[in-house]
Amino acid sequence: MQEISDTHYLSALLASREEKTFAAVQQVLARNRIKSDWAGTGARVLDVIRENPADLLIMEELLPDMTARQLTEQVVTANPFVYCVVAGSLDEKAFHQLYEGYGVLMQLPSVPKSPDIEAMLEKIRAIVKIGEITK
Repeated sequence: MQEISDTHYLSALLASREEKTFAAVQQVLARNRIKSDWAGTGARVLDVIRENPADLLIMEELLPDMTARQLTEQVVTANPFVYCVVAGSLDEKAFHQLYEGYGVLMQLPSVPKSPDIEAMLEKIRAIVKIGEITK
Protein backbone atom coordinates (compact mmCIF):
# COMPACT_ATOMS: atom_id res chain seq x y z
CA MET A 1 0.00 0.00 0.00
CA GLN A 2 1.14 3.54 -0.73
CA GLU A 3 2.39 5.59 2.15
CA ILE A 4 0.41 8.69 1.34
CA SER A 5 1.76 10.57 4.35
CA ASP A 6 3.82 9.71 7.41
CA THR A 7 0.88 7.88 8.99
CA HIS A 8 -1.52 6.91 6.18
CA TYR A 9 -1.49 4.17 3.56
CA LEU A 10 -3.78 3.79 0.56
CA SER A 11 -5.45 0.82 -1.14
CA ALA A 12 -7.73 1.06 -4.16
CA LEU A 13 -10.63 -0.83 -5.66
CA LEU A 14 -11.39 -0.37 -9.35
CA ALA A 15 -14.91 -1.13 -10.60
CA SER A 16 -15.60 -1.45 -14.31
CA ARG A 17 -17.32 -3.76 -16.74
CA GLU A 18 -13.95 -4.76 -18.17
CA GLU A 19 -10.69 -4.77 -16.24
CA LYS A 20 -8.78 -3.28 -19.18
CA THR A 21 -10.86 -0.07 -18.91
CA PHE A 22 -8.68 1.00 -16.01
CA ALA A 23 -5.36 -0.37 -17.29
CA ALA A 24 -3.71 3.08 -17.13
CA VAL A 25 -5.11 3.55 -13.62
CA GLN A 26 -3.61 0.25 -12.49
CA GLN A 27 -0.22 1.22 -13.95
CA VAL A 28 -0.15 4.60 -12.19
CA LEU A 29 -1.28 3.10 -8.90
CA ALA A 30 1.38 0.38 -9.15
CA ARG A 31 4.03 2.99 -9.96
CA ASN A 32 2.98 4.79 -6.78
CA ARG A 33 3.09 1.50 -4.82
CA ILE A 34 -0.67 1.54 -4.27
CA LYS A 35 -2.29 -1.88 -4.01
CA SER A 36 -5.33 -2.19 -6.27
CA ASP A 37 -7.98 -4.82 -6.87
CA TRP A 38 -10.67 -5.01 -9.53
CA ALA A 39 -14.38 -5.79 -9.33
CA GLY A 40 -16.70 -6.23 -12.31
CA THR A 41 -20.01 -5.48 -10.58
CA GLY A 42 -21.40 -3.22 -7.91
CA ALA A 43 -22.39 -6.26 -5.84
CA ARG A 44 -18.77 -7.45 -5.85
CA VAL A 45 -17.59 -3.98 -4.82
CA LEU A 46 -19.92 -4.07 -1.83
CA ASP A 47 -18.69 -7.54 -0.84
CA VAL A 48 -15.07 -6.38 -1.00
CA ILE A 49 -15.75 -3.12 0.87
CA ARG A 50 -17.42 -5.06 3.69
CA GLU A 51 -14.68 -7.73 3.88
CA ASN A 52 -11.56 -5.63 3.37
CA PRO A 53 -12.30 -1.92 3.10
CA ALA A 54 -10.45 0.01 0.42
CA ASP A 55 -9.53 3.64 0.87
CA LEU A 56 -10.26 4.59 -2.73
CA LEU A 57 -12.98 3.40 -5.11
CA ILE A 58 -12.74 4.35 -8.78
CA MET A 59 -15.84 3.28 -10.69
CA GLU A 60 -17.37 3.52 -14.15
CA GLU A 61 -20.62 5.44 -14.56
CA LEU A 62 -22.46 2.25 -15.42
CA LEU A 63 -21.71 -1.24 -14.12
CA PRO A 64 -23.61 -4.37 -15.19
CA ASP A 65 -25.84 -4.34 -12.12
CA MET A 66 -26.10 -0.67 -11.08
CA THR A 67 -25.10 2.90 -11.79
CA ALA A 68 -22.20 4.66 -10.09
CA ARG A 69 -24.73 6.79 -8.19
CA GLN A 70 -26.50 3.70 -6.83
CA LEU A 71 -23.18 2.14 -5.89
CA THR A 72 -21.97 5.34 -4.23
CA GLU A 73 -25.10 5.48 -2.06
CA GLN A 74 -24.46 1.95 -0.82
CA VAL A 75 -20.70 2.36 -0.41
CA VAL A 76 -20.94 5.51 1.72
CA THR A 77 -23.49 3.73 3.91
CA ALA A 78 -21.19 0.72 4.35
CA ASN A 79 -18.02 2.80 4.77
CA PRO A 80 -18.26 6.60 4.70
CA PHE A 81 -14.47 6.95 4.70
CA VAL A 82 -13.94 5.59 1.18
CA TYR A 83 -12.78 8.17 -1.35
CA CYS A 84 -15.20 7.69 -4.27
CA VAL A 85 -14.24 8.72 -7.79
CA VAL A 86 -16.40 8.29 -10.88
CA ALA A 87 -14.96 7.83 -14.37
CA GLY A 88 -17.51 9.28 -16.74
CA SER A 89 -18.49 11.86 -19.28
CA LEU A 90 -20.97 14.10 -17.48
CA ASP A 91 -20.51 17.83 -17.79
CA GLU A 92 -19.53 19.60 -14.58
CA LYS A 93 -23.05 20.81 -13.74
CA ALA A 94 -24.72 17.42 -14.33
CA PHE A 95 -22.01 15.67 -12.32
CA HIS A 96 -22.45 18.07 -9.42
CA GLN A 97 -26.24 17.70 -9.45
CA LEU A 98 -26.09 13.90 -9.57
CA TYR A 99 -23.48 13.39 -6.86
CA GLU A 100 -23.99 16.40 -4.58
CA GLY A 101 -24.11 15.31 -0.97
CA TYR A 102 -22.53 11.90 -1.56
CA GLY A 103 -18.94 12.89 -0.93
CA VAL A 104 -17.68 11.95 -4.38
CA LEU A 105 -14.18 13.36 -4.63
CA MET A 106 -14.14 14.02 -8.37
CA GLN A 107 -14.91 12.79 -11.86
CA LEU A 108 -12.22 11.36 -14.09
CA PRO A 109 -12.54 10.98 -17.87
CA SER A 110 -14.26 7.75 -18.97
CA VAL A 111 -10.86 6.31 -19.85
CA PRO A 112 -8.47 8.01 -17.43
CA LYS A 113 -4.90 8.67 -18.46
CA SER A 114 -1.82 8.95 -16.28
CA PRO A 115 -2.01 12.74 -15.66
CA ASP A 116 -5.66 12.39 -14.54
CA ILE A 117 -4.72 9.75 -11.98
CA GLU A 118 -1.70 11.69 -10.73
CA ALA A 119 -3.93 14.77 -10.21
CA MET A 120 -6.42 12.64 -8.27
CA LEU A 121 -3.65 11.26 -6.04
CA GLU A 122 -2.46 14.80 -5.32
CA LYS A 123 -5.99 15.75 -4.19
CA ILE A 124 -6.10 12.76 -1.86
CA ARG A 125 -2.66 13.58 -0.46
CA ALA A 126 -3.81 17.15 0.23
CA ILE A 127 -6.94 15.91 2.02
CA VAL A 128 -4.94 13.52 4.18
CA LYS A 129 -2.44 16.26 5.02
CA ILE A 130 -5.23 18.63 6.10
CA GLY A 131 -6.71 15.87 8.29
CA GLU A 132 -3.36 15.33 10.00
CA ILE A 133 -2.94 19.06 10.65
CA THR A 134 -6.35 19.33 12.31
CA LYS A 135 -5.77 16.38 14.69
